[in-house]
Formats: sequence, structure tokens, C-alpha cells
Amino acid sequence: GPLGPFGTKVRLAYMLRMVALETYNDLIAVNKIRNAFAHDLTVKSFEDQKITAWIQNMYIYGIVKKLGEEAKERLETGIGTGRDDHASDFIRSQVLLSSKRAYRDCVRLIIHQLSDQVDAIKAHEAEMNADKPEVQPSES
Repeated sequence: GPLGPFGTKVRLAYMLRMVALETYNDLIAVNKIRNAFAHDLTVKSFEDQKITAWIQNMYIYGIVKKLGEEAKERLETGIGTGRDDHASDFIRSQVLLSSKRAYRDCVRLIIHQLSDQVDAIKAHEAEMNADKPEVQPSES
């Protein structure tokens, strides 16, 4: 892309204060994992020790792991309000089974977080521009 590799875009987003330090560090980990799969021929799966360590050191991993553990506990104790909760808890508890599943859920949460930030920025811009008249393009 125009700004260069993914890592450069992540650093720029952090320098412009578009992402928090935790998100920045998690995105750098995503970049390292991507680069390991792309360039390190010894890395063959998410269960590779280096990959697993990067995943488990992500800030968002702590949240994903906690959600998975809570869901597993609800399944084991039978606490829940219905079939939908049971299905949701089953899906959340699966994150504990492999690094690949944990990584997938970490990336999903990061994407949701970034999407929420974009929506907040757009709403703030709309609020700031609400009193300004619309500028029409001039005809040549």
C-alpha cells in the first residue's frame, strides 16, 4: 500500500494516537506472526513455540482467555439462561483448545475494537461539522 508494509502503518497509527499502546503492541505481534509464517520456513503451525509465545503475550489474549475460561466454567456448572447461552459459551470455550483458535479470536476482537474507534471518529467529525454549511463543488 501507499504507506508501505503493515508494520509501518501500525507505527503510524500509534504515533498519530489512533490506537492505544496495548493495541499497538498486539498489532506488532500480529505483524511478527504474519512475517514468521511468510518468511521462516521452520514455522509450520500456530503451535510453534515462538508463535504461541507471541499470542499469549498479547494484551487481548488475556481478555480472550478469561472469556473462554468463564464460558467453560458456565458449561461445566450448568449456569446459563438457555440454549443460546449454551451455544455461545461452547463457542467461546473452544478458544482454550489451540493457539490457532486463540489467535483467531484475538484478531477478531482487535478488528471490532478498531471498527468501534473508526465509528467514534466519524461520529465526532459529524458532530464537529454539524454547524458548518455544506460546501458545494464549483462548476468550471
